Parts: sequence; C-alpha cells; structure tokens
Amino acid sequence: MVLLHGWEKCLINSKSVLFLFFLILSIGVFPYSIEGKTQVKPFVALYPYSVSMDYLNTTKFIESLNVSMEIGFKGINLMNVECFYYDDDNGSLQVGDRLLWAIREITKRGLDVMVSIRWYNGLDYSFPYSGEAYSPNQINKFPNNETLLNWYLEFAFNVSKLISKEKVNRICFYYVFNWMDFYNWKVIAEGLYYENGIRKIVKAFYDGSNGFTSVYFVSDLMEYQYNTYKIGVNLPKPFDYVSGYGFTPYDLYTSPKYDKKRVDTYQIDWLYDYWKKTKRDVFIAEWGYRTMGVFEHGFAYSEYWKEKLIIEKVEYLNKEYPNIVWSFFGLYDMPTEGADWGIVYNDFSLKPSGLAMKEILTTTIVEPKWYENPIKFSLIIFAIIIVLYVIVIPILKWLR
Repeated sequence: MVLLHGWEKCLINSKSVLFLFFLILSIGVFPYSIEGKTQVKPFVALYPYSVSMDYLNTTKFIESLNVSMEIGFKGINLMNVECFYYDDDNGSLQVGDRLLWAIREITKRGLDVMVSIRWYNGLDYSFPYSGEAYSPNQINKFPNNETLLNWYLEFAFNVSKLISKEKVNRICFYYVFNWMDFYNWKVIAEGLYYENGIRKIVKAFYDGSNGFTSVYFVSDLMEYQYNTYKIGVNLPKPFDYVSGYGFTPYDLYTSPKYDKKRVDTYQIDWLYDYWKKTKRDVFIAEWGYRTMGVFEHGFAYSEYWKEKLIIEKVEYLNKEYPNIVWSFFGLYDMPTEGADWGIVYNDFSLKPSGLAMKEILTTTIVEPKWYENPIKFSLIIFAIIIVLYVIVIPILKWLR
C-alpha cells in the first residue's frame, strides 16, 4: 500500500476527489422531500371601474385590498389606470390624485403593485368613460391617427412620471390589437408602422419615469395559434426600454387539448418558451376562470370546476415555474361582460373558488433544510473530502 506523504501526493489524487464529487452529485446523495407547498409572489387583478364606471367607492376598494390579503395574495395588479388617473371625485381631486391614493393604500399594507394599461381614446372621451372609448373603432385608429397617438404618448409619459416615485413593481402595456378583425390586424401587427407605434409608447413610459420603473409588454394570446400550436401573430418584440414580457394563459375551450377537468399545461409551457426566447424577464399577466359569459377563454363548467382548476393551475405553476410572477384575474365578477371571473361575492365573502385559492396560497411553506437539498449537501461533502485529503490525512500520517 502506497502511503500519502504531504501535499504533492494529495494533489495527485485530485481526480479521485472529483470522481467522488460527481458521483455524490449524480445520485443526489439520498432521497429528500419538502413538506408543504412552494409558491411564488401571486398578484390579483383589481378593476373597480369595469364593475361600475363611476367615481371610485373608496370603502369598497379598501375592503378589496383587505380581502386580497386575507386570501393570501402578495401583490395587486391595478387595472383601469386611466380611470384612476382622471377620477377627480366630482371635482374634489386633482388629476392623478386618485391613482396615487390607490397605489399608496396598496403599498402601505405591504403589498406589491403593478399597473396595467391599454390603448384607449381619452382624447375624444372623458371620465367616466363610455364603452366606445375602448371599442374596436378606437383600436383601429392605432397607429395611423397621429393626433390620438400623440395624445396617448403624453398620457403615458404623465402617468409614468406621476408614479415613478411610488413603489410600483412594473408598468404593463398591452399590445394593441382588434380581435374582431383578427386576420387584418395580424398583418397590421406584423408591420413596421405598428412596431414604430408601440416603440413610441414604451419609450414614453420609460422617459416618464426616467427609466426608474420597469416597462413590460403584455399579449392577449394573439401569439398562440391554439388549433395548430404554432405562432399566431408574430408580434414585434422591441428591446429598447423593455424589461420583459407578459402572457395570458387562459384555457381555451376551442383548443383540441381542452379538457374541462384539467388545466391546459401545454399552453402554459408553449407560451413561456415562446417569450423566454426574447432573453428578457417573463411573467404571467393574467389567468382565471369563469362559468358564464360570451368569450371562449377561461371557461369552467361550474363553480365546482372553477375551484378545482384554480387549485391545479397554482400547483402546476408552483412546481414547474417556482420563480415566475403571476397575476390572477380577478377578485370580483365583471357584470359588464356578464362573466363571473371573481372569487368573492358582492359582499366580499369568499366563493368556494376563493376558499380554494386561500387554502393553497396560505398553506405553510416549509423551507428545505441544508441536508434536504442535494446540491448543497454534495458541496458540503466535497468540502469535507478536500479538507480530509489536503489537511487532516497528511497531518495524521506525519504524526505517525
């Protein structure tokens, strides 16, 4: 038997040390388990002006924040931003005051906040807005109506500047698209004029905050051709001033993979992979379920199935995408669409789907111990082996 003498012999055995290290790493040391559920930081969408296009009921808004916290959400996705911005409470507030108030009410409760903004016509229409301000007729004015576009650029700049000193997680701007004229707008959205238009808008948001607030683009499933599983609309993906992209994985009941009893996980994976190719941050801007309404996305056959699908989707996201930010749509129903997206009733008591969401979001998380993580454990074992080979064994043999 060859005895080890000093440092030189120890270094000769470095290949053996590496072999042991990779052997330990490959077998994962030993089976391990983590009790409880992992979870990311979930947001919930609030859209009070879509429920009632009127001056904000501040009491109900505060109650919506409190019940959001009770359910276990860690952030608020504030929609209807243009309404918050121009809501002057019948003349008692200045422009922007209501928006700042809402953001501060959110953040002082320890909740994160993102704001979601869409294209609309606020030049020819004023708050409280009629449905026409958001209609396909107004969408069709993008990007060629320079007067309206220039007004919107000023609006985007002013909103971004106003909230730049607040603790806003991100500004989310939705790609402009007219779903009622899909194939014509596919050509428009893939064209140069369209790309130049959205570049101007994202730059306005960026300049307004002086680059302080992250700006994201959000797509409403235009990119996903669900019946062929290929790219639908090849949306432009400008990199300048853009921190990342959001997608909206609503289950589609017209999809061949649709199953009323299961979440369409293929769609989630496809959309994530598609946007991840941009090499930018990716998040889930919306997902949810409703049992009524005219649109095909997010359909559940009953409140029972809505509850089951919510549980399955959150568990899938926790397992497969533990670091992704996601936003649930939404807290309450949307009577203007005749759609019951919400997980609370009108009195803010929880629906069965709300109770299910609360259970899965508030389940105690048990962090893994150092010895339950195979990578950490392997590194520790490797360090111990190095110490033994380099220091302990030579000293023992020297003492002999």
